[in-house]
Amino acid sequence: MKEYFYSNGTDQKGPFSLEKLKECKITKETLIWFEGAKDWQKAGEIEEFKGLFKELATTTTVKPKKAIPKPISSSANQGKHPQTANIETVNKSEVITQLGDEEKNLNKKALPNSTTILFLGIFSILTCCCYGLPGLIFSIIAVIMSKKATAIYNENKDLYTESSFKTMNAGKICGIIGLCFSSLCFIYLIFLLIAGGVSAISDLNNLDQFNY
Repeated sequence: MKEYFYSNGTDQKGPFSLEKLKECKITKETLIWFEGAKDWQKAGEIEEFKGLFKELATTTTVKPKKAIPKPISSSANQGKHPQTANIETVNKSEVITQLGDEEKNLNKKALPNSTTILFLGIFSILTCCCYGLPGLIFSIIAVIMSKKATAIYNENKDLYTESSFKTMNAGKICGIIGLCFSSLCFIYLIFLLIAGGVSAISDLNNLDQFNY
């Protein structure tokens, strides 16, 4: 049995049999679509409905101002509303897109030395109190390695995970902080050595004067 859908340009209703559709309040301007039709047509242009209207319209196909998606027949759609079928199609497309993004993320690898840079940055802060020298060594290595890692990531962002880049960046920041603290401690160490040396020389001079 042929089934029909009708639309006022915005809303779609159906499917209906020919007898049920004739009971609906349609006019010769109402847009009708049925399986096998190339596009929506005015009811007055369809042979089955010509008897319902006094004035016959021409048989040219008229497209609505707003594009209306063609509904799926009840046999293929299993009784689903055309708009419901369109929504399900959109949802499936979104799911496929999300799966594609997840697959890309799985193929990415960690940025080289990102964890090592983080440990070096942390060690540079922890060892800055050891007169600054160990902290200076760790922090300088961390900063140099972070610059190389940043250049590698910027050249091939699609190959490396964003989380590993953040890990490397955290190590870089720790390294810079460790460099500042270690430099201050190292300068303080030099100051103590100079002050101690001056004091020692002064003591020797005083001792020599006492002996004379």
